[in-house]
Amino acid sequence: MLGFKEIAAVASAIGLLAFQPSAALVSIDPRELSSSEFEFASTFKGVDPDGETLVWSSDVPASKTGFVMRIVPMGSALSSAESVWPVSATMTTHDSAGTAMESKLYGIIDWSKQELRLHGSGGSGAKSGSSVTATGTFSHLDVAGTVNVLPLTASR
Repeated sequence: MLGFKEIAAVASAIGLLAFQPSAALVSIDPRELSSSEFEFASTFKGVDPDGETLVWSSDVPASKTGFVMRIVPMGSALSSAESVWPVSATMTTHDSAGTAMESKLYGIIDWSKQELRLHGSGGSGAKSGSSVTATGTFSHLDVAGTVNVLPLTASR
């Protein structure tokens, strides 16, 4: 009777078992394995010409860590009178090296508590596919808070 080692040796010899653990790790950029958290402060810039998209951005130069958030309320025009809005957001951030990441997020704005809560994933950039969470508080329509990025490899 053949044991596991013998079956593995035969399978390897005929090409059915090709396991190369070192090759699987070579293609992973070390930046993709580390989680990151940063604080943001952004100013309300107004409404886009489409009449629906609300825009916030930091006043940091593009070469530094930057932040732009575009939020679209998902409810009807009548639901804009409600204190809690379901929203979709596109958030563009830049890390300390200036690398951009665009994230697609969904969540709520709770105007009664002056809170923003969003969650989604990084759609492009160095940490594409990462789990992204943004929380913040509003003060006179400006918002400040924290963005957490958990790499895809760590979030599975």
